Amino acid sequence: MKVITWNCQGAASKSFLRVAKWLINKHHPDILCLVETKTSGCNADAICMKLGFEKWARVEALGFSGDIWILCPSLHLRRRLWSSLRRDRVRVDHPWLVAGDFNAIAHNDECSNDNSPGYHRNGDFRNWIFDEALVDLGFSGQKFTWKRGNDEGTFKGARLDRALCSLDWCTQMKDTKVVHLPAFGSDHCPVLIEFDKKIIKGQRRFMFQGAWTTHHAFLDLIKKSWNENDTVWQTKDNMIRNFQVWNRNVFGNIHHRKQKLLNRLEGIQRQMDHAGHAGLTKLDKKIRKELEETLQQEEILWFQQAREEWIASGDRNTKFYHAATKCKKAKR
Repeated sequence: MKVITWNCQGAASKSFLRVAKWLINKHHPDILCLVETKTSGCNADAICMKLGFEKWARVEALGFSGDIWILCPSLHLRRRLWSSLRRDRVRVDHPWLVAGDFNAIAHNDECSNDNSPGYHRNGDFRNWIFDEALVDLGFSGQKFTWKRGNDEGTFKGARLDRALCSLDWCTQMKDTKVVHLPAFGSDHCPVLIEFDKKIIKGQRRFMFQGAWTTHHAFLDLIKKSWNENDTVWQTKDNMIRNFQVWNRNVFGNIHHRKQKLLNRLEGIQRQMDHAGHAGLTKLDKKIRKELEETLQQEEILWFQQAREEWIASGDRNTKFYHAATKCKKAKR
């Protein structure tokens, strides 16, 4: 079983859909929790359908704000929240796990500013954890799940998102792991919770990639590969050889490049845990842009492999294209 919880900072954009579908196809979560979607009604239902899940439940946004987890409610409402989340109130008599953006920290070292305000808010959160005998599952990855600010003077970071579980959960689900994934498309990290690993197999073969056409050097390669004195067949063979070399040495493997960018992004954001500055912020923005372009190229690759003539650029249900590609491979 896998669960991802993510403060996505808005779900109406194409960028969000691209990132969300990548998260789904990369980690195959059984449950995806999105907060601060800033979207409601028919638009929200349409987005849920595009994400490919069979069932969903939503709490309507209030204006451009999300539910109580996002709105930072007044103290008495927050205390009502912790009271409502007690095990005897929700009538849970089996192992349980609760995760998301709690908008509070459990310890001062979970914030970039050790003297940050919010003593009562954080105190009530700590009391709730203690009273319910909940265990923090820890994490791997960067320390802070939320960051804001461009330099040392304005940088803020905190571990606002986490996963907590009961003692009986720890006993029965010893292999539960929590990972703070790199943040892009939001100032919050997606949080991956895994306690049932799945083995996903795939295969690749060389083919002309439509994604090549998005590269700035693509047209130059065509011009250099075309010789007016050669026959059409000679030109074709020459271009194939040049494409193979260019793909290997210049364009590269999209999946490998994506993983490399993610690793770089995670490393940068780990450094920003200690203190943000303009140089790191600029590099973070640059890597996010490159990652966004790479995810778009990956979409094109999957669309092409699906070989569906009716593909429309506005319908980006990547889960369907994965399934269509696998079906066609199985028929060979």
